[in-house]
Amino acid sequence: MLKLKKIVLLTCLCGLPQYAIADVWAERQALAAVKLALSDVEALVATAKGQSNPEDRMTFNYMTLIKELRTIQGGIGTHLSVPMNPVSPSTFNVLSADYTVQN
Repeated sequence: MLKLKKIVLLTCLCGLPQYAIADVWAERQALAAVKLALSDVEALVATAKGQSNPEDRMTFNYMTLIKELRTIQGGIGTHLSVPMNPVSPSTFNVLSADYTVQN
């Protein structure tokens, strides 16, 4: 019975990294969807601005809203452009590319 528990525990532990990777991809996909939705919101804001009357006593500051939407989109874009697992610099072995041998 103890051996079976160890096998089950080992199997569960081996599966954990796969679930973590799946969650990262799901998060990135959701953030990409948010970024796309913010682009759609920006288009709606531009439409609303075009329909507004600048002579009204109170006006909405559309440019500030658009600027902040772009700031949020930029932040999401920056996050999505960062590699999930950064590669640390290391040394590389140079290949000789000389595969001819004289006998």
